Order: sequence, then structure tokens, then C-alpha cells
Amino acid sequence: MFSAQSGKTNTLKKGNTIAEICIVIAVLAIVAVMTVSFTLTVSAQGKIVNENNAVSDDIGFAQESFSNFIGFYDDSEYEFRVNLNEINVYKGGVSIAYYKLNESEILYVLPNGTAVSKSVKAVKVMTFSVISGTDSINTRHAIKCNVSYGRPSSETNKNTDFIKKVFSAQVTEE
Repeated sequence: MFSAQSGKTNTLKKGNTIAEICIVIAVLAIVAVMTVSFTLTVSAQGKIVNENNAVSDDIGFAQESFSNFIGFYDDSEYEFRVNLNEINVYKGGVSIAYYKLNESEILYVLPNGTAVSKSVKAVKVMTFSVISGTDSINTRHAIKCNVSYGRPSSETNKNTDFIKKVFSAQVTEE
């Protein structure tokens, strides 16, 4: 076009070329892929952290509740009867308490009769056994709790043992 004022041709573009549009679309696509990839990575890492925290919480609860349970009843008036799947407490030949994993709940009874349960996701199996030993004064026992655990999204399980000495109560393995 010819401009009347300056006598020059107007060279202003009125649009973009297809090549320019394709470059912008390609850059936007790369940014979108990077954003989605980053979001998925952060989400997956967050899930792993949450599962690891759940494992730590469940194992911590299992260890603390097992130790407390044995401590509650470690008195000469009680008897622990330990079998593979649970610990039963007897007083005067009558069962008064237990400690066990029932499906996905750890269950036990306090000395005042209150039943306690906590749902656990990481604890898969709990087994119990008696460890006998002798010292110079008398026979001592300990109760071992073997816990198989793992993250809910993983097929791999790990094992850990908790051992609690029994000083006063009688201990028998069934």
C-alpha cells in the first residue's frame, strides 16, 4: 500500500504464518507434557511418603501396644498362654484378656476390661512365641511378637520382632 503522508509502502503484517503458529503449539505441548509429568511424579512420591508414614505408625503402634499389654499383666496373679496367633491372659484359670491381630485390626483388652482396637494397613501377620531362659535366680521368659508388614501398594513384606521380658507372670506356650 502506498501511504499518502510519507510516500512509502506500508509493510505491516496483518497475521502469523503457519510455521509460527506450529512453533507456538509445539512449545505449548512441551510445556504441558513437562507439567503433567512433574505433577504425576510429585503425586507418586506423595503416595509413597504417605504409605511409609502409615507403615511407621502401624509398626510403632504394634510395638507399643504389645509392650504395654505384656506390662499390664506382668504380675504373679496372671498367666500368659501364648499360641501362634494370639496371647491370652488368665487369672485363676479364667481367660480375662487377649492380644491379637484380627484381619486388619490389632485387638487387646486392658486390665479394666476395656477392649482396644486399631485398624492397621501395613501389618499383615502377627505371630507369637515364648523364649525361655534361665538365670541364677529362677527361670525367666520372654514373649516374642513377629510382625510381617509392608506398604499396601507393594507385594514385598518385611519382618520385625518385638521381644518383651516377663518377670512375674507365669508363661506357657500352647
